[in-house]
Amino acid sequence: MKSAVIAFSGGLDSTTLLYSLLRDVDRIHAMFFNYGSRHNAVELIAARHILKEWPGIEMEVVAVPPSIFRGSHSALMNEAFMPHKTYQELNETKGPSPTVVPFRNANIISLCTAIAEAQDYDEVYIATHATDAHNWAYPDCSPEFMGAMASAVYVGTYGKVRLRTPFTWMTKDDIVQRAVELEVPVQLTRSCYEASEKACGICPTCVERIAAFQNQGWIDPIAYQNETDIAWISCKPWPHLPGGTK
Repeated sequence: MKSAVIAFSGGLDSTTLLYSLLRDVDRIHAMFFNYGSRHNAVELIAARHILKEWPGIEMEVVAVPPSIFRGSHSALMNEAFMPHKTYQELNETKGPSPTVVPFRNANIISLCTAIAEAQDYDEVYIATHATDAHNWAYPDCSPEFMGAMASAVYVGTYGKVRLRTPFTWMTKDDIVQRAVELEVPVQLTRSCYEASEKACGICPTCVERIAAFQNQGWIDPIAYQNETDIAWISCKPWPHLPGGTK
């Protein structure tokens, strides 16, 4: 029996990863991390809605003390202005994005690993991908970082737990295409960095998500505040919606 712990935020990436695990994994433990970001509360609502479809999957909400990230000047922690740019514009020079939360993924992976070892899960999964790692925008999403963490997880658990990062070499476009194949309910997911009821449509992750859907020829079925500015020209409605409508 294969078992896994997954870092789950209710976003497009982690939800697509969850749906890929449903095919192969018998026992799944989802972990949501509340670390005090500006969008944690709306993410949690999305995560709970998604998992209503899978009552056999337990989700544990882990409170990470926000004080450990204080002074980081991260836009996600309300310590800086949220940029309204693409990641490409933000990363014109090599270096971290203003939305980086220092060593966040190391903390997430470590806590997932502790749960996995203590409760006899085989693997830990996280949905980091190539677009976030590009040009070192998020260094803790890079293959180098994940390789080092995979070694630490394996050695630190006496070989009992493996870290899996199946999206490492995939772009956001690739993840949208995978979501199509897996019939992921993307209308329930939440990617926006703001806390508003509707996704803002102009923060870096919204812009990245919108572009990925457009590049793959699909209309993103979630609602955006600035929807009038989004041109879904030549894009098809998302094929996996209840009743077949947006």
